[in-house]
Amino acid sequence: MSYRLQARISGEGFIETYRREVQEGILRAGDKLPSERELAAQYNVARNTVRRWLDSLERDGMIVRLQGAGAFVASQQDKTASAVDILALLESMLAGSSPEEVLQVQSALEPQMAVHIVARATDAELGKLEHYLQEVERSRSIAEFEHADKQLHRAICAATHNRLLITLLEIINLLRHDTVWGVLRSRGEVLAKRETYEYQHRAIVTALRNRNAEEAAAAIRAHVRTVHDEVIPAK
Repeated sequence: MSYRLQARISGEGFIETYRREVQEGILRAGDKLPSERELAAQYNVARNTVRRWLDSLERDGMIVRLQGAGAFVASQQDKTASAVDILALLESMLAGSSPEEVLQVQSALEPQMAVHIVARATDAELGKLEHYLQEVERSRSIAEFEHADKQLHRAICAATHNRLLITLLEIINLLRHDTVWGVLRSRGEVLAKRETYEYQHRAIVTALRNRNAEEAAAAIRAHVRTVHDEVIPAK
């Protein structure tokens, strides 16, 4: 079988599977699809092939793609004006938020997730935070540190078990790495401050594993404040 024919058959299988899982409710509106890289590996095709599949689903209104955030299952009902407005707002945030704006929202929202995590997270989920924390601590380069940091933040967000909150926090996480970490990287301060960041990460994870929401919220606020002071010059 030629590679091109295999890609076509794989594409038909992917799109058919996607449509079936949407119809059966396995995939629901708002669910995030795997990345292009993950789909390419799963179906043994090139990423540009996966991109064409996603283009087809997007043209048919089956998915919504947001720059920097990925592809999401679209509502199969007619889009209301409010849904269109929400997508426009998300695209605007992804395109134009400043580091200070991101940190302000992060400071207001992230400490609140501690209460949800302490109340809802399983012991297994809290145990995974230790794994991701160790990945941060084992990182050697800026790229490794940023990737591990993002994974840790995602695991903390997922432990809230609140889909809307997880989505909002994921947007903040993406913006934070595009803006806040961009400033720190340009100044060469990511690795220079890693000992402080790692100490604060461990304080957050320890408090969550002990199911102490108050200590976890305080540790999160301290971490955001430290990053803010590094990114935003004192006036």
